[in-house]
Amino acid sequence: MIRIQKIEAQRLNLRLRKTLRMSFGEINEQHVLLVRTTDVDGVQGVGEAGVMSGPYWNADTIEGTHAVVTRYAAPWLEGRDFANLTEYSQMLHKLFRGNGSARTALEMSFLDLEGKKSGRRAADLLGDGARRTQIPVGWTLGSNDLGLAIEDGERVINERGHRMFKLKVGIVEPEKEAEYAGAIARHFQGRARVLVDANQAWSYAEARDIVLRFQDAGVAAIEQPTPGHDPIAMRRLREETAFRIPIIADEPLTGPSVAKLHATHQSATAFALKPQRDGGLMASLKTAAIAQNAGIQCYGGTMLETSIGTAALLALYASVPDLSWGSELFGPLRLDGDTTTEPLLIRDGHLQLPEGPGLGVTLDEDRIRHLASLS
Repeated sequence: MIRIQKIEAQRLNLRLRKTLRMSFGEINEQHVLLVRTTDVDGVQGVGEAGVMSGPYWNADTIEGTHAVVTRYAAPWLEGRDFANLTEYSQMLHKLFRGNGSARTALEMSFLDLEGKKSGRRAADLLGDGARRTQIPVGWTLGSNDLGLAIEDGERVINERGHRMFKLKVGIVEPEKEAEYAGAIARHFQGRARVLVDANQAWSYAEARDIVLRFQDAGVAAIEQPTPGHDPIAMRRLREETAFRIPIIADEPLTGPSVAKLHATHQSATAFALKPQRDGGLMASLKTAAIAQNAGIQCYGGTMLETSIGTAALLALYASVPDLSWGSELFGPLRLDGDTTTEPLLIRDGHLQLPEGPGLGVTLDEDRIRHLASLS
């Protein structure tokens, strides 16, 4: 039994090393809420929530996430006993609605605490335990300069062994984007597959023609081409006889109940898992189980976490039944700063599961103080 003594939250501000262009605009900042949960024995667990610039990708803000943790969750949780993460997560879902970012940070910190108390790795405390010891990691390429994108792809293949690339689309004319993606897919054919992510850019009527263009260009899969509120539109795309390209669902999967709706309609070939969107680590586990039961594959998403959050997602993705599409756990490489003494390094296209108890990372308090001073 773990009795929580104190929950603290600290805001950190980081810059992206390179501007991220998405269908709804450009992102240059990553706001992180670092959460520390300490038990009565003085053992501390850590977790984080990341909000990219503001409420653009989803409804959460760093200000709201901070308020949920410190004003609403902490006073209720402090002084209470919990047997494990499952019981703790159930309490969080009783306490407040939505706010997946806050839930995720709180669950991460409790998972780290539970692991440290028991001497077990975080991955061994999730679901049926670790099913894999390493996670394949893809890389995003720029969407506005073909020569630089190919050069970057060659560099990261040589340096880190990535075997999957993602391009953000839905930004300029689809014809140009399909031609661009096709050129990259052809260049890396046999060495890396290329996915494109539209972030809900097109209506069903628009997507019918656009998705076929990407299919003909040799793209391996397309992520969230249509608005997430309409699983029927996504299913209709999949049912088109000319369509063979896999479709990955992302933004609409805001919890297990919605995931079950999309699974029932078979609206996607694969589900992208993201705890902050799913409603927490335990909600992501449920979403992964729903996908498995429906014959739907999984893909490990990111919200550009520091090494703390990346370690937690490594543990989560190591424990889910299927990870056919790998992951995009490259957050620390995209951020101009980090939170741990030792970065998580991608080798041969994979991240290795840390071996230490809990998340298996050590905080760099000097770096954290500097990042907090920028907030």
